[in-house]
Amino acid sequence: MPALVKPPSISWVEVLKRTWKEAHRDDVWGRSAELSYYFLLSLFPLLICMIALLRVFSDAGAHLRQEVMLFFVRVLPVSTSELIQKTLGEVNEAHSGSKLSFGLLFSIWTATAGMSAVMETLNAAYEVRETRSFVRRNAIAIGLTLVTAALMLAAAAIVVTGASATPAPERLTLIILLKAAEW
Repeated sequence: MPALVKPPSISWVEVLKRTWKEAHRDDVWGRSAELSYYFLLSLFPLLICMIALLRVFSDAGAHLRQEVMLFFVRVLPVSTSELIQKTLGEVNEAHSGSKLSFGLLFSIWTATAGMSAVMETLNAAYEVRETRSFVRRNAIAIGLTLVTAALMLAAAAIVVTGASATPAPERLTLIILLKAAEW
């Protein structure tokens, strides 16, 4: 375990005071609340999109939908899991083709707002003034959001298919790619 190192000329109290002052100057608490708000806001449209997508694949989707609900019951507090189950049940009952596109677009929009907040927070932390135009900044945020979503889907695919991949010669390339992505 690496040892904590402080400059020899100041005390630990001074280090803590400077850290506290810098955290206030960079508005760490407000920015962390902003980030958590945007990323939590993007979860519900994503769930709506997932339920609508599972509706498209209704045979396999019913079992997977039940597994997702059981996961929420195990992980979340009772009141939260009941709220999510009620909301997703209502969404599931209303048959509409626009739920998939709405959920996807709203998820991307809110996740992009979260990614913009990440960019602003990093600029503040490193004391960099934003010089990019509004269009370029949002294009970068959308690109980062889509790349992050693709990486998360790839990670989920690796988790799902990684254990079932057998070392057959015809799947050697797939195995190498999975191991490289896993690494």
